[in-house]
Amino acid sequence: MKLRGSNHSPRGTGVDCAALTCMVQLAQIIVGAGLGALVNLAGSVVVVVLSASTMSLFGCIFIALFIRYVE
Repeated sequence: MKLRGSNHSPRGTGVDCAALTCMVQLAQIIVGAGLGALVNLAGSVVVVVLSASTMSLFGCIFIALFIRYVE
């Protein structure tokens, strides 16, 4: 299977899965570093629960204000 007007074959599922896996791994590293810095700054692991709750609240507010459902 080739793209029209091109000699290159289209991107496969394996490349998509690899890119998605790399993005997830990078996100885990960034979140871990950020939460580690917050725990060191606060001196307690309670900040993990508080920050997760805060981000969930922001997500709910964002969805309530900006997502429009089409009927």
